[in-house]
Formats: sequence, C-alpha cells, structure tokens
Amino acid sequence: MGYAGRVFTINWPPGHDYDGMQVVVRAPNVATINEMVEGRGKDESFASAAARKFARLCEHVVSWNLEGPDGEPLPKTADALLDFDSGAVAEIIEAWSDGGRVPNASKQEDPEKGTDREPVDPLGGTSGPGLPTGASSEVEALIPTQDVP
Repeated sequence: MGYAGRVFTINWPPGHDYDGMQVVVRAPNVATINEMVEGRGKDESFASAAARKFARLCEHVVSWNLEGPDGEPLPKTADALLDFDSGAVAEIIEAWSDGGRVPNASKQEDPEKGTDREPVDPLGGTSGPGLPTGASSEVEALIPTQDVP
C-alpha cells in the first residue's frame, strides 16, 4: 500500500471567531497551491476566479460541519461557499493551504472585550525583555558609521 497524501482535520478552538468549525480535507498538491496563489487569469473576472478556487477547495474537502441559514448541512460546492460567511471561507482556505494550522487567533477580535487580542509571542516568552530603556542610543553609538559622499 502506498502513500496517497495527507488528510487532516482542522478544528477551530474555543474563543476563536469560528469556534466549533471543523473541516476534514486532503492536503493540496503543488499545482493546486500554485493555482490558489496565482489569482485570476488574464480575462477572468473576480467572480469566476473565486468560483474556480472554491471549486478546487471543494474537490479536496472530505467533510465539514458547515450549515446554511436553515440549519441544513452546507453542500460541498463552490456556489454554497459563494453564499457563505466570507471570513469563514477565508479561514478555511488559509488553514488548508497552511497544512491544517488554524490561522492565529491573535488576528481575531477578543469576543469578551470587543478589542484586538494581544499578539501571541511566537517564542513562548523565551525571548527575554529586549533592550533596557535608553540602551538603544548606547547600541547605536557602537555601530560604525561613515558619511556617504
């Protein structure tokens, strides 16, 4: 039995704007990534480019828990995505093209405070506090400079 590519489950965590959204999707191949990044063709409208990209995504979706306004399961079609929450669709595409990683929740608004979330420290607090106050001028004094003619 050979390797047919990765299938991953993308879950949006509690506290995220799309808390509870789940998409099971096959990993895109290089041609698909290139197509998604290229934008629209020379004579292609924005609408037809979006429909083409959404159809491409739907070809890779195994399942999802998306629902229409009537509470019925959303069909896995480009037309259904064109009528769905644009932010949710953008999140799905970003997570899919980023290997199943949910986009950073720090980009979302804090639902409890109504403000932007604090940025996430990518080093997990191990990076230290940075230069002490006033140290930048001391550091600048150590950098050799010369006048440009």
